[in-house]
Amino acid sequence: MIQSNQLASYSDTQDEYLITASLKYEQHLDYVYQDVELRLPFNQVTCLLGQSGCGKSSLLKHLVGLHKSVFLNELAIQKSDQANLEIKSFQESLAYMAQQDLLLPWLSVIDNVLLAYDLKRPMFTKKNQFDPTLKNRALSILEQVGLADKADNQVSTLSGGMRQRVALARTLIQDKSIILMDEPFSSVDAITRDKLQQLSCHLFKDKTVLLVTHDPLEALIMGHQVLHFSRHTKNETLFNRLAPMPLPSSVPPRNIGYEVSGYHSQLMQIMQARQ
Repeated sequence: MIQSNQLASYSDTQDEYLITASLKYEQHLDYVYQDVELRLPFNQVTCLLGQSGCGKSSLLKHLVGLHKSVFLNELAIQKSDQANLEIKSFQESLAYMAQQDLLLPWLSVIDNVLLAYDLKRPMFTKKNQFDPTLKNRALSILEQVGLADKADNQVSTLSGGMRQRVALARTLIQDKSIILMDEPFSSVDAITRDKLQQLSCHLFKDKTVLLVTHDPLEALIMGHQVLHFSRHTKNETLFNRLAPMPLPSSVPPRNIGYEVSGYHSQLMQIMQARQ
């Protein structure tokens, strides 16, 4: 049986962001989610676990600022016990890694990694003329993800797992304090996925990470806290629920073994019961 203390978040004494959000599209009767409260502890991985269509990816895009033109868009962010943060200030601290790698196939690996900096340069700056310090930093990050020898290759020549590592490097080089990840490893094979999960936990150890996933095993491997995002209706009113899920006492990244497998079974049972 799971003990009650194992349901507690690692964040009991940590600084955190408190996020409150509501979202509703025009022409839709129901909210996508309403008055959802999310606690995001600093320097930890929070996994948002839920079935497809529950609104978890919409919440991530809402935080990034991609839902500005919808019918109703409410977002408030508070830092620990302080006053509300400006949304713009919070969003400027974000890096976003999407489900697809979103690489430009005609560019080299290193040019894709440096793309965010390339887009910020003056229009008539000579192509590929980056500051040597920045380029060396990109090469260092590519070495961390095991792709230093592929820096000048076009990404169209890379495997799916390699492309995801390039996307990971592009996220890292932005050096943001908060990382939002929307099922970034769902399209790769199981062995590559495990390697990317382990690598991400290592590279993001000093970052505040919100990872959206529909895979309980991924949440167990990577999460300091796991929250189940579900939707249910009561008296014809839609409710969203963010509930903490049981976790092993070990620190991520966790290896798949007897303990993790046991928790995986319990998470599956909880998710099925909340459908």
